[in-house]
Amino acid sequence: MIQKKGSKPTVIHRWAANETGHLCGAPKEHWGEKYSTDEYALTLPLCEKCAEFPSIEKVEKKVINIPPIKKKLTPWEMLLERKGQLMKGE
Repeated sequence: MIQKKGSKPTVIHRWAANETGHLCGAPKEHWGEKYSTDEYALTLPLCEKCAEFPSIEKVEKKVINIPPIKKKLTPWEMLLERKGQLMKGE
């Protein structure tokens, strides 16, 4: 098997589910074997373009209330619903 010679990385990119795998869209790169360690990766700065995107921890988490979709009732269900309304005095 022929191994591809790796390059020396200069920045860390943030992952994204796109064609390149990076938030900034930078092309994929193959790191050289000696640079593929956590110790080395932790010394690299974050890519400036990737840093422009807010991290998950910094994004305000909001609860989104989605109203339920009222399903179309059958004629029988309409009668039962109306009966319930009449029983309540509506």
